[in-house]
Formats: sequence, C-alpha cells, structure tokens
Amino acid sequence: MIRLLTPDEASAHRYELCELFFECKAAGSLTPPDIDFCRKKVDEMIDYLSHSKAYCFAYCENNELLGFAWTCKLYDGEKMLMHILYSAVSKNHRGKGIGSLLLSKCDETAKSENLSICELNVSKINPLAAKLYMKLGYKIHRDHEDHITLRKEL
Repeated sequence: MIRLLTPDEASAHRYELCELFFECKAAGSLTPPDIDFCRKKVDEMIDYLSHSKAYCFAYCENNELLGFAWTCKLYDGEKMLMHILYSAVSKNHRGKGIGSLLLSKCDETAKSENLSICELNVSKINPLAAKLYMKLGYKIHRDHEDHITLRKEL
C-alpha cells in the first residue's frame, strides 16, 4: 500500500529509509556508498517534509517500508515540474511492480498540482532503473557525463 509519509512517520522509519538510500546509492555508484551520506539524506528528507517542501511516498506491507519515492516541485528555468529526488525499492522486493506504483503516485500528484512534467536523474551505471523509467514513459532530456536526466510529459 502506498501512502504519503509524514515527518513523524519518516522518523519512525529512519533505519529502513537509510537502508534503502544505501541500496539506491550502491546501485548507482562505482564506489561503495557512505552510510553517513545515507543518514544525512534521511535527515534532509525529514527536514523537507517538516517544512512542506517535498513529498515522500512510501510502499509499506505490514508496517514494513519496502520502497519510497521522494519528490519536490522544482522550477527548471522555464516551468515548474515534479522532480523525483530519490526512489528506491528493497532489493528483496524488486520486480514486483512497487517502483512502478510509486512513480505512478508521483505522476498522479504532479497532475493534481497542475504540473505537466515529472523529471528524474538516473546513473549511467544503473541500466535496470533506466529501463524501468523508459518503460513508464520517461524520455531522455539531457545526457550528462555520469547520469541521464529523464522527463515524462503528463
């Protein structure tokens, strides 16, 4: 089940979020992820949620966090869009449609905010994630040295 995490819920799931950040960074980096980086990202997420600057959609089963998508509205110099900062699904639960459900929730929220674009970055060394995003309708917007910016028109 997907739900919008409150700052208190994100705090309660701090350990699981940190693990998911760790797995997310491991999949998209040639160097081992830094656990302190993951902790800082969770703290940053909670701060953004506390100040209503972002959304964090969580997929939970039996109160266990199996995946999340952290998004915020962003102005790209031309228009406002929904930017997906991070998304991750527990490696033991990948391939079950959880990532697709989370990204669909991001699309739905963007539409409800009258935004016409969802955007995300994907590491060039994470082809499985890129394949999922392309399957869901994302297209290459910019090609950078180490990552690709993908966009989806809603």
